[in-house]
Amino acid sequence: MNSNICQCVLTVPSQCLRYLSAVLAVILAVFPFSTEAQQKTYDEALETLLEDIVTPQDEDTNYEEQYEVLSQWHAQPLNLNEATVDDLRQLYVLSERQISNLIRQRELYGDFLTLSELLYIPAWDRVTVFKILPFVVVKPRAERPLSWSERLADADHLLIARHETTIERKAGYLRADTLADDEDLSHYSGAPHKVYARWRMSRRNDFSVGITTEKDAGESWIWRPRGGRYGMDYYAAHAQIEHRGRLKQLTVGDYQVQAGQGVLLGGGFTVGKGAEPVRTIAHTQNVVRPHTAATEAGFFRGVATTIDLPAAQHHLALTTFASSQRQDARVDSTTSHFSAIQTTGLHRTGNEQSAQDQLGERALGAHLLFQNASRHWQAGVAYVHTRFGHAWQRTDQLRNRHEFTGRTNHVASVFANYQMHPFHTFGEVARSSSGGLGAVGGTTIYLSSVAEMAVLLRHYSSNFHSFYGNAFGEGTRNINEQGFYWGLKLHPWRRLTVSAYYDRFRFPWLRYRVDAPSDGYEFFTRLSYPFSAQTETWLQYRQESKAINVGADSLAHRLVLPGLKRSVGWHLTHHLSEQVRLRTRVQSSTYALNGETTRGFVVAQDASATLGRWKADIRFALFDTDDFTNRQYVYENDVLYAFSIPAYSGSGVRNYLVVRYKANSHLSVWAKAARTSYYDRNEVGTGLEMIEGARKTDVKFQVVVKW
Repeated sequence: MNSNICQCVLTVPSQCLRYLSAVLAVILAVFPFSTEAQQKTYDEALETLLEDIVTPQDEDTNYEEQYEVLSQWHAQPLNLNEATVDDLRQLYVLSERQISNLIRQRELYGDFLTLSELLYIPAWDRVTVFKILPFVVVKPRAERPLSWSERLADADHLLIARHETTIERKAGYLRADTLADDEDLSHYSGAPHKVYARWRMSRRNDFSVGITTEKDAGESWIWRPRGGRYGMDYYAAHAQIEHRGRLKQLTVGDYQVQAGQGVLLGGGFTVGKGAEPVRTIAHTQNVVRPHTAATEAGFFRGVATTIDLPAAQHHLALTTFASSQRQDARVDSTTSHFSAIQTTGLHRTGNEQSAQDQLGERALGAHLLFQNASRHWQAGVAYVHTRFGHAWQRTDQLRNRHEFTGRTNHVASVFANYQMHPFHTFGEVARSSSGGLGAVGGTTIYLSSVAEMAVLLRHYSSNFHSFYGNAFGEGTRNINEQGFYWGLKLHPWRRLTVSAYYDRFRFPWLRYRVDAPSDGYEFFTRLSYPFSAQTETWLQYRQESKAINVGADSLAHRLVLPGLKRSVGWHLTHHLSEQVRLRTRVQSSTYALNGETTRGFVVAQDASATLGRWKADIRFALFDTDDFTNRQYVYENDVLYAFSIPAYSGSGVRNYLVVRYKANSHLSVWAKAARTSYYDRNEVGTGLEMIEGARKTDVKFQVVVKW
């Protein structure tokens, strides 16, 4: 570790330390220490589950879509008296044995009256019950079909309005004549305010209608109806009805489709590798879900329908969908080709705006699902045809030799899964029009009451092209990868949980920043132990080896060497009382490449306090990393339905305060202020995002209305 760590510790402003000490002193003075068992809040349970199944990795992954689905489950809990096997699998918490035991318990003894009855189901325990609490309820079944007026009266309404901005002035907002004479340093056209709004009216398994809109910071507010602009830069809308006789669902607007194991259609919520090594590796849904997140790519726009077909005692469903939308791409005016689809959704500068909606994309697809009467096994086929308005021509680089080129692509797959205690076996095989194959298959095994195991194999050819897939893998796309995954979860003692996985992967062709075929591996293990109802802790270790280019810019003089990253994390949560919680996190890492080793660490202290209708979350974090490779990801509290896992890089401190005021059961107001202060630089960010000075302060305000 270089001298930054010592400098960082010695130069932390004294007022920050006094501030943290004062906050903790006030908390300890106002709320006395208690050793009695405390009931954790639903918000905390949701937060715990998110951190368990969405473990941050080293890649800049967008978790908004995953968080959005969990948030919707939180907003509309599942009624356990009506839940199907597919519904329970979507929680990503329950094992197959726990699901089958719950269904059997309900069939033998009737509907549940209270959630406490879950503790008496074989293979269930307090930890499991606690994890699903934010997402389930126990209510009587409807005695008769409801009229439309009764359905509308029973619907949930959600309205969110959010504003956020950065206090410091970024270079992109300076006057254009103060910038360098560089066409890439054009100024932002709009104000430094990010605005987000969403409204949704829905009733679970019945209907949903909603609209989401957003304007990113730096984008212009334009009201030009004739030009298709209505103030905000992005709109997503949907209307969906479900379970109308043989019509299982009809969706109009923006939606996502998930089928099989996601090799062909993987829209929506996927988890992959994380602290839950067994139950999250298989896709368990074949659904069409409305797209309600603010992510401006990765969804369909059009119509989708699912119809139940006659199949005796079995279940046969046909889903068809059609989509037509505009994508961001820079189309060459001379050749009428484009080299890449831009997925950031940012339209702040003239360059970004010139690529907006320049590419037409049309997709037609279908999948047919067969499920036997006992629902122990299912099988299906899927097909998608895509046509672009212009030809896709990759840049002239060796690594792009096997990438998709042209205007049309079609891909088809077959998939199946089989569930019979103690096994759950699943798989999917697909072939694209290029002749490339994509395949994934695996099994989870319930070894005993204290052990579960998972094994998965995958193969994605270098010329396999699936634009909408999101199957299990190391890369962000299902292409040019082979791998073997092994996961294990143990409960050797009543309270101790051991989670581990090992993933071995190989890339047969070149990749970005890797100019040769390469391979690598990843190993992860976590020990979790709750000392009591007030105190719990976990300790985890992760090691990953992956190749990267080293050396000169010239390909002839460039080496491809394995980089080895080791990281250790420790987490402790302690409840001082029902109102106060303290949480401590320590993470450190090393990265070894070509005989050199760099390091990084972060220490974060959190405090949460609830007083009546008020709730506050505070953090003080100290970090120091030698380089960006050792950046540290730490989950942050945020306003409701927002998700934050920032990367701590460099040397400095980060503080934030999140305040919530719950006026009543319908209205809540949220605010967040976060500041990062650096001790190793005089500028924050680069290019148009550059801030003069060593601080960056972000503020956020949100109003949530439910009725």
